[in-house]
Amino acid sequence: MMWVSLDGKPFDFTEEDGWPGLRTSLASFGSFADIAERGHFMSDDTDEEILGAARERLLARLEGRYDHMPRPRTLGERPGARAESRWLIPGLQKYGTIPMLGGPPKVGKTLLIADYVAALLIDDYRFLDHFEPATLDYDEKDRRVLVINAETPPEDFEAALLATGLGDFDEDTEPWSNFVRVEHLEELGGPQVFDLTDDAIFEMWLQRMIPCEDCDGDDDAPTPIAIVVDGLTAILGGTTDRYGPWYARFRQLCRALGVPNALVTGHTTLAGDHLMGGVEAQAGPDGLWTYTKAQDNARAQRRFRVEPRLGGVPFGPERVDLVEGRMTITQHARKSSNSDELSVIEPDRSAKATSEDERLFAFIQSENAKGNRPTAREVRQIGGAPAAITAATKRLIDAGRIEVGTRPARGGGHAYWAVPIAGNRPDGEVI
Repeated sequence: MMWVSLDGKPFDFTEEDGWPGLRTSLASFGSFADIAERGHFMSDDTDEEILGAARERLLARLEGRYDHMPRPRTLGERPGARAESRWLIPGLQKYGTIPMLGGPPKVGKTLLIADYVAALLIDDYRFLDHFEPATLDYDEKDRRVLVINAETPPEDFEAALLATGLGDFDEDTEPWSNFVRVEHLEELGGPQVFDLTDDAIFEMWLQRMIPCEDCDGDDDAPTPIAIVVDGLTAILGGTTDRYGPWYARFRQLCRALGVPNALVTGHTTLAGDHLMGGVEAQAGPDGLWTYTKAQDNARAQRRFRVEPRLGGVPFGPERVDLVEGRMTITQHARKSSNSDELSVIEPDRSAKATSEDERLFAFIQSENAKGNRPTAREVRQIGGAPAAITAATKRLIDAGRIEVGTRPARGGGHAYWAVPIAGNRPDGEVI
């Protein structure tokens, strides 16, 4: 141990509580900075003054400068060293992580985000109609999911969220939408108000994300269980080279608030193979999710892929279709909740056939409502194997769900319409 000489006189202290006891004893002589200036710390063993690096370490220990940090531990001492980590969405996202979702412009990332929020909150809801339901219990959901909307018009963004079923009621007759809080940045001054690389903005959100009424410390609302940020490129004014620094500050904000989970959307290159912002953007996030399309047109095929950090599960790329209004992964490869391995299940052919039938029927209905009776060529544009589309068409005709006729006024070929007919078809006329 050591002893202290203050103003040239030895100072005796009671060591009953170790370092805290010494600090308490020294406190009676003034501020620690003053004591460090006046005091000489002597070694009990050699009666020599403790100097240099040893003195700096001693002062840091006496001051308690780093007491907020846990002490170093061996792997064997760590309680979680052999424990199985928790999933937020099994097979997709580990609890306590902040991945980034990237995709080219206009690929539909906002619709994917709406499906993700619904998957976090609605009981038994599967993200992309594929992954196992999220593991949040009622108390965790009651902390709310905070969604930051950077650029989508508020009414359109909220409509996309509600279309997933978030406006429905749970077993306690409370709408799931009560568990979602949305911040529309355009209403707060523009996307730049969430540029966390600005210290003043960072501090503002540190306060804003803890709602309170009296704000006396006794009525602070719990911080969100998850934060979803949609539109990082808009937040940074299009300067994608700042993805890395922004993400580091966002992680710092989440940790300061005690928010365990988050997801951020950004842009990939047009090829869709990596995030904008270079290596710095790729290195920080807890896994990279990509949502891409094969061609630069509205009906191009979409695919979803996950590249996790160590401990996660790689996934895809797998095709995503819009089936009866739901974003759905076509292939069925589900992970067991008690295993980190993906078990690929052979697709249920009858279920897949039904999925193709409904997708085709919905397309024909939609076209009929516009006054169009799609041709066989137009029908094949919904994507998928031509043979599968042809088979689905035949099943729908055999089931009496669609009718088929010729289109002589337009060069022949077949035209399809749904039964009951969507739109108006004059009797006896094939449009």
